[in-house]
Amino acid sequence: MVEVNGLNLSKPGDSRIWQQSDFVNGQLPVSLDGVNVTVGGKSAYVSYISPTQVNILTPPGTMASPVAVRVTNNGAVSLPFTVQAQPLSPSFFALNGGPYVIAQHSADFSLVGPASFSVPRLPIYAGETR
Repeated sequence: MVEVNGLNLSKPGDSRIWQQSDFVNGQLPVSLDGVNVTVGGKSAYVSYISPTQVNILTPPGTMASPVAVRVTNNGAVSLPFTVQAQPLSPSFFALNGGPYVIAQHSADFSLVGPASFSVPRLPIYAGETR
């Protein structure tokens, strides 16, 4: 997750996280209420918007560093600002469209999860760190 801070990043009073209706065809949203962000010219996944903060997941794939970031609010595009891209970042993968992310037990690599998962799964073991 990356946090972008500024002014007028969304409409006044428009603060929210992504909702189920924002996911179309199982895809993460690249826009919430007309707010979108590009990182290195690629659309980022927008998870939260407010007038002073936007949270994103960076686009997949390797990016050169430094990289230009732009925020668009209902057609008004910010000046680009430059940040240092990192070669690696944590990612979460959802099972069956969520709301759970995939995790594996460190001992045997079996999936962690509740009984509602449609694949074999086990609860987390005491003392496990991943």
